Amino acid sequence: MRNYQNKEWLNQKYWIENKSIREIADDTKRGIYTIYYWLCKSGIKRRTQSELSKTRTGKLNACWKGGRVKNSQGYILIRDSTRQIYEFEHRLVIEKSIGRKLEVWEIVHHKNANRTDNRLENLEIVTRKTHLGKIICPYCQKSFSMK
Repeated sequence: MRNYQNKEWLNQKYWIENKSIREIADDTKRGIYTIYYWLCKSGIKRRTQSELSKTRTGKLNACWKGGRVKNSQGYILIRDSTRQIYEFEHRLVIEKSIGRKLEVWEIVHHKNANRTDNRLENLEIVTRKTHLGKIICPYCQKSFSMK
């Protein structure tokens, strides 16, 4: 009897070690349909979608893109794996340079208006009052008011 034909071995790999059918197939040098067949034949229940999403988070997820995403407003977000949240990259860059967390009222301004350019020399801390005042366009040098 081969490993994948043994119910206990297959249950150990699939449920205890949280291996996917593809990973078991790769380990045994068999096809995924062979492993699926033996899971069904052995009466081993398959994982539900919610169970799959719990075991495949972060780097283990097939859709993982390195924890760096762009939101609908054009800002870059970085995943903080310890707190399971995404944070704005421009705020993280400034916090690292000043050595403390930013206050809620502190705003990080992109000098060249490019929200994906998070180089330290392009960022500055401003207050809401100074952020919503007159600014100068870095391209045409015209000044205008932000509201």
